[in-house]
Amino acid sequence: TAAAALVSDSVWQPTEGDIQHGRALMLSAFSHPSNLGVVEFARLAGKSRAQIYNDIRANRYLTLTMGGRRGIRLPDFQLRPEGQKLAESILMKAQEVDAWTLCALLTEPNEALDGKSPAQTANVKNLDQLVRMLLTQLGFESGAPDLG
Repeated sequence: TAAAALVSDSVWQPTEGDIQHGRALMLSAFSHPSNLGVVEFARLAGKSRAQIYNDIRANRYLTLTMGGRRGIRLPDFQLRPEGQKLAESILMKAQEVDAWTLCALLTEPNEALDGKSPAQTANVKNLDQLVRMLLTQLGFESGAPDLG
């Protein structure tokens, strides 16, 4: 069958160069101006650092980490109420998916959205539908999340 032709006889193993290239891409994404440190994010959100950390622990914000002393970064689309609700809904429904995958899902162009990112297109009217679509793309059963 056609599907059987897509199965490889061996498991892909990344080379040292592949790993280094991947880390360089992660560091570049982590350092992008749209990913803010906690202090800057808190200032722009009008919240204290403690409030932001509490919200992070409660899975209300998507955060990126690189390990070491680089700390954490928060994608700035979450400063908009719709962006924050989008991130929170996806975080609650797709808890086993890593933050880097979720960040890419939310910020990269999506063919189903005419090349716009979900973070760009999220609004009060389309939030439920957008969450269902993204969960379907991740392979989860769709269902309207409780955004109340």
